[in-house]
Amino acid sequence: MAQKNILVTGGTGLLGAHLLLAFCKQGHDVVATRRATSDMKLLHSIFGIQRSLLNHITWLTGDLCDPIFADEVTRNVQTVFHCAGKVSFGAGEYDSLIKTNVDATANIANSSLVNGVEHFIHVSSVAAIGRTENQTIITENTEWKPSSYNSNYAVSKYEGEMEVWRAIAEGLNAVIVNPVLILGHGNWTTDSTSIIGRVFNGMPFYTNGGNGFVDVDDVVRILLWLSENKICNERYIICGANKKYKDVLDTICIELDRKPPTIEAGKFLCALAWRWEKMKSMITGTPSVITKETISTALNTSEYDSSKIIALTKMTFTPFEKTVEKYCKIFLDEQKIKGA
Repeated sequence: MAQKNILVTGGTGLLGAHLLLAFCKQGHDVVATRRATSDMKLLHSIFGIQRSLLNHITWLTGDLCDPIFADEVTRNVQTVFHCAGKVSFGAGEYDSLIKTNVDATANIANSSLVNGVEHFIHVSSVAAIGRTENQTIITENTEWKPSSYNSNYAVSKYEGEMEVWRAIAEGLNAVIVNPVLILGHGNWTTDSTSIIGRVFNGMPFYTNGGNGFVDVDDVVRILLWLSENKICNERYIICGANKKYKDVLDTICIELDRKPPTIEAGKFLCALAWRWEKMKSMITGTPSVITKETISTALNTSEYDSSKIIALTKMTFTPFEKTVEKYCKIFLDEQKIKGA
């Protein structure tokens, strides 16, 4: 067996779990971190009938916001894939986002530098590049600008990325990736793949915005390539396709045999929606599904340029329609099992 010299943080999340599966298929023994409260259902679902491969993973349980834990997990490790992070667009989450996406990132980067980690791969987000009104296509050279279009999540990812650049300046061999919205076999109710679950349950409304989308398998392939080739001191946008939300919903509807949305939700209707959700959240005590920040994203169009990573790796991205077909089939198969 391969030596346990690979660390994956955030191993129970969408990308982290798929990355672990890729390593386990290659026969690597991997160290991964999780919180004491982490839900393992997604990981087990992704591994599926290959559940025996989980024996290749050594789990370390703790909080990366604790610098002592961050120091412990990076000892005797050659490569770190920092996939851990918090995604939230709810009100009142700023402090939690900063703690997880900035403080924890600083801890793991610092400890990797001190403990002699040979290569550090930081999974950031295109949100860290920032958004402004009337923006053209976003590249790695797009300058971050304070803007009302930047969510608290975006601010936290930007500041977390700055911690990695600071560690790079101090001698850490690191590379940063900025994926767009990742589609994959994931949690159909909470993460970026929840769009499939929402369409299945019925979605009559659409917005006129757009965003970038990428297959989780493509992100994993790129992370492995960057690691194998020891690419450092660079950042790369990872975007498989730029799509209007209406086109995305229509494509998913075809695969799920659902009626496509026909009602455009403009600014007025969206404003009513997030205010209603906020009031409902205050009454029920449950998190808002629709927030002011998610509405802002849904109404705007952001396009991303992946030419830099394509030129480097010579890889091609999975066609968007193939990605949707693949994961909608997995979703439907799981629905059949639940209904059996």
